[in-house]
Amino acid sequence: REVEAAVATAEKNLAAGKNLDAHEDLERVREAQYTLRRGAKVPYFMDDLTAFHSAMEKLVGAVAVKTPATLSDADLASVRLAYDAADRAWQDVLANRARAAQHGVAGEKLAAVQAQIDVETRTLAEVKAALAAGDRAKVIEKSIATKPAFSKLFSMFGDFASATGA
Repeated sequence: REVEAAVATAEKNLAAGKNLDAHEDLERVREAQYTLRRGAKVPYFMDDLTAFHSAMEKLVGAVAVKTPATLSDADLASVRLAYDAADRAWQDVLANRARAAQHGVAGEKLAAVQAQIDVETRTLAEVKAALAAGDRAKVIEKSIATKPAFSKLFSMFGDFASATGA
């Protein structure tokens, strides 16, 4: 029922031209499927990405409206916790990266996926280095940079040409 409700709400939001809201509605479907597969212990690479996505959003959220001057010591401690959670989730992505081939990517596209995984790995290393140095400006910059790096990776698994009619 939760999935049906999310899809129905997404359809209404699409019809109203609220594409971002529809996207958020459909994330509930992905999360529900994730929960079912994890509960059944079904290994699925996209679930590793989903787990990281959630942790990465918390990392980005911890710095989203901050400046180096407003990022307090308490905020920095929250960022460290969020980074640790994101890093743990990312380690699962790295451990299972060979499974990406099970999702319809091969050849050059698979090489691009693997290269983008490396980009996100470097971005997370930059967050870690900024945290270790106590460089608030870099902590903010590099934490926020995890999102576009991940979004590019995640979108490599979609067929957006068929969705847009291209």
